[in-house]
Amino acid sequence: MREEQVTIKDEFGMHLRSIMSLVEVAKSFKSEIVVQFGDEIADGKSPWALLALGIIAGSKITLRAEGDDENEAMAKLLQLAENNFIRPEESPR
Repeated sequence: MREEQVTIKDEFGMHLRSIMSLVEVAKSFKSEIVVQFGDEIADGKSPWALLALGIIAGSKITLRAEGDDENEAMAKLLQLAENNFIRPEESPR
């Protein structure tokens, strides 16, 4: 199992666009992906579960990946977090 904590830097927190980016990346891996915010835990492949967490700007969340491709999954998730959970192809030009 891989586990990393990241800070949400986007001024709007985790909004639908950033959540959908996370979900798309999570779904591209076989590993189980989990997001924890405080005491709440959500399936990283479920946009509705992630929205329900109500993650605001400046919050710390924990990303967990467990499975055969957990290292690759965590690397991609951390890369996404570094880019405010917006995939490079979605960034405004």
